[in-house]
Amino acid sequence: MKSGNRFTIADCLVKTDRLLLILGIGLLGIYFGALLHSLLFSHFALWRFEEVVAAAQRPPDQPSPSKDDVDVSRWAKGRLKAYESSLANKLPNPIAILTIPRLHLRVPIFDGTDEMTLNRGIGRIAGTAMPGEDGNLAIAGHRDGFFRGLKDIAIGDLVEITSPVELETYIVDSTEIVTPSDVRVLQASPIHTVTLITCYPFYFVGDAPKRFVVKASLIHRSLLQETRASTREPQIQDKQNSRNERLKAISRTRSSMSTEAGSFLACMLGQSMLRGLLRCRLCISSLTTS
Repeated sequence: MKSGNRFTIADCLVKTDRLLLILGIGLLGIYFGALLHSLLFSHFALWRFEEVVAAAQRPPDQPSPSKDDVDVSRWAKGRLKAYESSLANKLPNPIAILTIPRLHLRVPIFDGTDEMTLNRGIGRIAGTAMPGEDGNLAIAGHRDGFFRGLKDIAIGDLVEITSPVELETYIVDSTEIVTPSDVRVLQASPIHTVTLITCYPFYFVGDAPKRFVVKASLIHRSLLQETRASTREPQIQDKQNSRNERLKAISRTRSSMSTEAGSFLACMLGQSMLRGLLRCRLCISSLTTS
């Protein structure tokens, strides 16, 4: 009877030993799963945070006026056909919008002056300033299309350039007629200017021999540009950078705390399982030897 009881207790202890081993392996699996989740979640949180910050700082796309917004009543038939054909092609978003209120002109500004671009809108001439930058922004357009209305422009007219980050207002200072080889009109001036260039005469049949040039100087920039150019900009940037670093530090700290807590729990569980296994084996040894 004793022997039977002894073997029965030994069998129970062996089963308990195996059960504790399985439980320990399961707990370790849970711990490593939690640790992996913590690391992945921390990296994802940091990536998501940086994406949100980048999206907040990224300027929105500048929409192009729809076909219904374009006044084509004075356009040449060939230019109108070229414009309608260009609508079937996908172009990059315009970099800005040009508006001349008195002429009821509103046209997208694209980067470049290739034929497809000038059929769709007007184009910034390479090597000149970008919208919102200091310098001379030179823009070309077709005389029988979007820039047909320039024939009626007058000194004192307002010209507006709207970009995703800026609204600039210019006043027309002068107009002149130059030869195609006269590149001085593209040179930067001491003041911020915009230069509009189209072929001349406006109703010339064939390739026009001259260029009609409109010069306008900056008279106002929106508050955003003034703030960006003011002495407060470094302070604002420093505060933003400091806030970003604090948020990143908080995320890293949380991840570290969860990892340390998991490690402590794993150590405690490991010690408990080892003690239980040792007791079981000692009991089994004493029973089998007796």
